[in-house]
Amino acid sequence: MPHGRVKLQWIVNNAKRRATMKKRLPGLVKKISELAILCDIPACLVVYRPDEEQPAVWPSTRETTNVVQKYYDLPESKKLKKMLDVEGFQQQQVDKEKAELFNAHRDNCDQEINLIMKQFIAHRRHSFEDLTTEVLIHLKLKVKESLKAIDTRLQKIHLGGI
Repeated sequence: MPHGRVKLQWIVNNAKRRATMKKRLPGLVKKISELAILCDIPACLVVYRPDEEQPAVWPSTRETTNVVQKYYDLPESKKLKKMLDVEGFQQQQVDKEKAELFNAHRDNCDQEINLIMKQFIAHRRHSFEDLTTEVLIHLKLKVKESLKAIDTRLQKIHLGGI
């Protein structure tokens, strides 16, 4: 039976927090090992637990040291190239959401224009009066594109009998 969605927040009860760590750490190790195998990348995991003297390390202390050393050996410019502070990360997320919103708006406009054209062709719409200027401009561009495609097809038919 699937469990409900877990609230991601601090677990106040110490015993529950330790039990959760004990249960979830193997899953985290499995995920990082899968990532390393699937993407053929060097990866490591270091988890410091308050109730343990030694951190949990994957795959081994020696291999983890090698991965960390590779990072430290990089020139400063390469290390900083992909690093973001909180503000940079949030800006990146905002830009991504804006791009998705723009694409959704464009797709919605295209669908609306296609619907209006189909309504005119099927004689279910007889007027432009209720359309906004923006919609009329898009409709005009779509009609021009369609006429150009028709002209191109007619030229192919006349020239080559295709």
